[in-house]
Formats: sequence, C-alpha cells, structure tokens
Amino acid sequence: MRGPGGATWRILGQLAAAALGLATVLVAIAFLLPRDVTVTRQIVIDAPPAAIFPHLDSLRVGDGRQEIIVREPDQRVEAALDLPGVRIATAWLALTPEPGGTRVTWGIQADMGPSPLARYRAIRFDRRIGPELEQGLAALAAQVGSG
Repeated sequence: MRGPGGATWRILGQLAAAALGLATVLVAIAFLLPRDVTVTRQIVIDAPPAAIFPHLDSLRVGDGRQEIIVREPDQRVEAALDLPGVRIATAWLALTPEPGGTRVTWGIQADMGPSPLARYRAIRFDRRIGPELEQGLAALAAQVGSG
C-alpha cells in the first residue's frame, strides 16, 4: 500500500516524462526545418536601370552591418550582411529592364545555423524581413521618382 504522497510522485513522474517527450519531438522537428531561408520582394519602377542603380547602395535591412561584395553597374549589387541572430546572410538587388520600367528584386538569403531555436526563427524570417524589403523598395521608387 502506498502513502498519500505516492500518487503525487507518480503524477509528477508522468508529467516529467511527457515534458521530456515533447521536448524531444520539438528538437527532432527543428532538425527537419530549413537551415537556409530566402526572402525576396519585387517592384517595377518607371525608370531605366541607370537611373535606379546609384540609389542601391543606400538600402539597408534591419540593425546589422553590410559590406558590398559585388557591384555590376546597372545590373546588380550584392552585400554580405551581419544581422543579429543570423549566422551568414547575403542580400542582393537585381535590376531587370522590362516594358514599362525596371523590375527591382531585393532578396536576402540567410543561413540560420544548426541551432534548433534558430531553425524555428527561420519560419518567421519572411514575415520579419519581408515588410522591411517592401518598405525599402517603396522608398527606392520614391527616391528615383524625385531624383
């Protein structure tokens, strides 16, 4: 016969086992999540690439640092980014002439690293970075239009 405390310990043991099982499942799922994420946004600006390209160096994402690593005049700018919580990231702005203007594509590719927590953050990366890219592209269109 067990004392009154035996049932409590049994319940606590079951709860601990369930919590450990849930944690194990969450970690296993994390390793199935993508490590590399890419976010892109586009806009068509009524201007030729030569009118847009001089403005590309001023575009920034978030609170991190960036270093321009590729400059192809009137075509593309690529930068290495140092963003909080991201292991390695690269951003690019590509200019593609098309009828009615120039399509500007702004993209970011990030390696979130091996951490399970970082991989869960990767799920929200598009929702977190996408609006910043959209705002930046709208500001670029306004700059080009007024410049």
